[in-house]
Amino acid sequence: MENKGVGPAIIKYAVVRVDGKPQRTWKEAMTRLLGADPGPFNVDALLHRVMAPNDNFAAFEIASPDTAFKIVQQARKGRLSGEICFCSLLETCWLASTSSAKLDERRACAATPPLTPFQD
Repeated sequence: MENKGVGPAIIKYAVVRVDGKPQRTWKEAMTRLLGADPGPFNVDALLHRVMAPNDNFAAFEIASPDTAFKIVQQARKGRLSGEICFCSLLETCWLASTSSAKLDERRACAATPPLTPFQD
């Protein structure tokens, strides 16, 4: 994740899906994607995070290069997807999605968070 804007970005919600179904955690997502426990990995929380301009962080880092390769293979097949809605301090919001290379500007993030909230 990287904030390339000139002001803070406030992450309102995130959704991670495997085969179109929302997942609650990275562990749940990776286990469903790989069909087995993914082994050790690091998580940096996404939810309600405020990112300063030019700030960046890795939301998910897998320890094993072999497992990382398998995840990339599955993602390329379209099995892994997600979206993040974030806003500026002036309450202009954007939706970033794996289905589009462009940010979708919106007046606000959804008033109701997704039915299966992502907890990591």
